[in-house]
Amino acid sequence: MSRPAEANVEDETYFKWGNKRGDGVKNKDVQFYESFTYKGVEYFLYDCVYFYEAGNFETSTGKLVRIFETPTHEKKILIFIEFKFHCVTGAIFQEEEGSK
Repeated sequence: MSRPAEANVEDETYFKWGNKRGDGVKNKDVQFYESFTYKGVEYFLYDCVYFYEAGNFETSTGKLVRIFETPTHEKKILIFIEFKFHCVTGAIFQEEEGSK
């Protein structure tokens, strides 16, 4: 199962909203979007992305599952990070050894 991660977009000079998808159901002040542009690259909902964290040699891949703006005008992107094969196999082997 993937773990969700939220990324706050801090540098607004490189960020631009794309197509608006609609307003929130519970909170009408939340606005959902289908796309956005960041540093000249256009991203769409459900795109797979490749990224890294500063200071970390490992890279990650994930899927953009929610793009929205909060009532306080915070730009947020919900990303499901995909597990790497070696992480999953290591967990499976540890579980099998522990059950014997």
